[in-house]
Amino acid sequence: MLDMLRKLVVASLLLAACSISTAHARDASGSINRNEATWFKSLETLTVEALRKRRFGSALSIESDLARGPAARRYAEKFFPGDTPRYASFMASYRSDGLLLYTRVDLPTQAEPRGGYPVIVFAHGWVGYEAAREFHFSYTPDSMYAELIDSYVKAGFVVITPGYRGHGTVDGIVADGRESMAAWDNATHVSPILYAIDTVNLIDGLQSLQRVDWSRWRAGPKRVKLNLGRIAIAGHSQGGDVALITLAITGKGSKVRNRPIFGSIMSGTFPARFTQVETFRPMAESPQAFLAGDGSWTGSAAGKDGKLNPHFVFGWPADWLPSAPDLFKDLRVHYPKATVREVVEAGYAEMYRNLDKQVGDLKGVAYSIVSDGTPNGYRIIHDPRVASLMPRLGAFHLPHLVSARLFLHFPDRDYYSLPSWNQDLCGRVNAGGGACRTFEYPGNTHGFRLSNQSWFSPPGSAEAYRLVIEHDIREFARW
Repeated sequence: MLDMLRKLVVASLLLAACSISTAHARDASGSINRNEATWFKSLETLTVEALRKRRFGSALSIESDLARGPAARRYAEKFFPGDTPRYASFMASYRSDGLLLYTRVDLPTQAEPRGGYPVIVFAHGWVGYEAAREFHFSYTPDSMYAELIDSYVKAGFVVITPGYRGHGTVDGIVADGRESMAAWDNATHVSPILYAIDTVNLIDGLQSLQRVDWSRWRAGPKRVKLNLGRIAIAGHSQGGDVALITLAITGKGSKVRNRPIFGSIMSGTFPARFTQVETFRPMAESPQAFLAGDGSWTGSAAGKDGKLNPHFVFGWPADWLPSAPDLFKDLRVHYPKATVREVVEAGYAEMYRNLDKQVGDLKGVAYSIVSDGTPNGYRIIHDPRVASLMPRLGAFHLPHLVSARLFLHFPDRDYYSLPSWNQDLCGRVNAGGGACRTFEYPGNTHGFRLSNQSWFSPPGSAEAYRLVIEHDIREFARW
């Protein structure tokens, strides 16, 4: 089946290439021939406003039974110890923007409820170009998402875990879209938008699972009915960005048929693209981003003497630091860049380099960084074309489009998902007529676990991972 699909895709692309006389062959998404340096005529085609005008859809084809794969024994030992498996897991293929992609599909063995099984689509976090080829879709006990997926499906949900473009290999065939990952999995922060397109195409093709002859793959009924009026989406980290964009695309008034009515975002990395550049790298590379004005660590910009750090970003650095940051003798051992300005400048240099190379109407874009008159102070002057475009990529500034009920889960000290972002977004969703709630978890890491560093997770901190899962299952079941 997979080989046949690939041959059909190749044949259709060759036919299209022969029938187009222009210099670059463009598909419906506005992308340009993958062999060219330029990928998009304009990133306007990736704004949520433009994506809401597109039509989405796909047809899923089951490719393999994960219970017959190399990871099955270890997976069963953890999740079905001495017991009959309570769900069945499969790999399926589908198409998005002409790319052949993969998704994991988990079906409960418990009785099908009246109206069909409710569905949870789980949007996973960042994997990265190098690891994506071997992405295992969390079908391993070692995955941080395995317990979450296991809990969802045991609670009676059909769980769909898309891999996105470039992620995963089935029967030796790598998912299409590796070139896309290489082009956009960088400081442009465009890849979550492409992954959201893949997710919406998948969601709007879920009805195809109801046509699958499941008797070929498992014991039980030949057909499985899904309740396409009860779809939820959950996303963690970069998957939270994907989930938020998906909710905005599929919100009230969109052309999407299968609209999620509930969303849960866990440690979402969803702010505006400029904010992502000016937060994630500084917090990972410059101690100036989290130290106080007197050079100590107080959890705020203010030092013990009251002196403020004007370049402060957030008070909590990575939990892998071996001791409280103010005890370090030389932070440069862990942080190669000395100032926030250096790191931000490197991030924007990468962003602009890629935009200039890969977007047709952004040729020659440039930015400048100038001093603001204070020590190490600076101001970014963006190209007007980029300055007007970037706030419209993603959904952080489009809360009025999110009509699904939304929960935002976040630790109090995770610089990938600042509490202020979550609170701000939730407030604006509610102000726009939506329904949103926030849940903050003290002393937890980005993965909702406790750190082994007491300065990060002090005594009395409670691990939130299981709490988040149980909370969402209860709420998903109500909607």
